[in-house]
Amino acid sequence: MALKCNTWEDFEKIVDDELKNKANQEEFELLRQPENLEDWLDVLLSTKKKIEAQLSLNKAELEDFKQKCLEKGESGKQEFFKRKTEMDKWRSSANFIKANIEDRILEIKRIKRGLKDTNMDLKIKSQLWELCNKASTFVEDDKWQEEFLELKAYIKANDLI
Repeated sequence: MALKCNTWEDFEKIVDDELKNKANQEEFELLRQPENLEDWLDVLLSTKKKIEAQLSLNKAELEDFKQKCLEKGESGKQEFFKRKTEMDKWRSSANFIKANIEDRILEIKRIKRGLKDTNMDLKIKSQLWELCNKASTFVEDDKWQEEFLELKAYIKANDLI
């Protein structure tokens, strides 16, 4: 089931809420559905790039501010450390969100890997069933015919196809 969003911004809001643990259970589960994984990943990667750019920009701005404060002398130190404390709090929060993004990206990879494994399992099971059917037609020995019938029964009984 796909997420019902009127706009891309609505989807981004759901992803943002989920990163901050504010999404409801339905949104949490729907993001993890196969049809939503690529869009979810796109938003996460975009958000991560924006955070990294903002971190770099803030670092550069703080360095410029530091130079201006140093020119003011002792009074500039207080201004600088007040701003630096504010920026450190923001940077800490941004790094927390960035770590959550990286966790979600790894989760998406695990989900995709699980889907791939499931699809591969189904393919192997299907090929096994087909092989049993083909092989049993070539075997003339009744004992081997019986073995193939038992194998096919086992495959069906254990839901291997």
